[in-house]
Amino acid sequence: MIRLNHDVRLGVSPEVVLALLVADGVFADVAHTGVVVTSGTEGVHRPGSFHYKGQAVDLRVLVDVAEGVAVL
Repeated sequence: MIRLNHDVRLGVSPEVVLALLVADGVFADVAHTGVVVTSGTEGVHRPGSFHYKGQAVDLRVLVDVAEGVAVL
């Protein structure tokens, strides 16, 4: 399952949507977890960043808070 941080804005291209689905599938198959999108078109990125064009996102591994370890 793809999760979003509370302030993430996704105005992303179809290619990024496909990449998110692939990444989520890989994380599910390999680590039995999902991905968390931490940044989309919002936030501060370097000038000319693909984030502003909707062609990039930042991801992190879903962390099991109860165990205190990354699930990957």
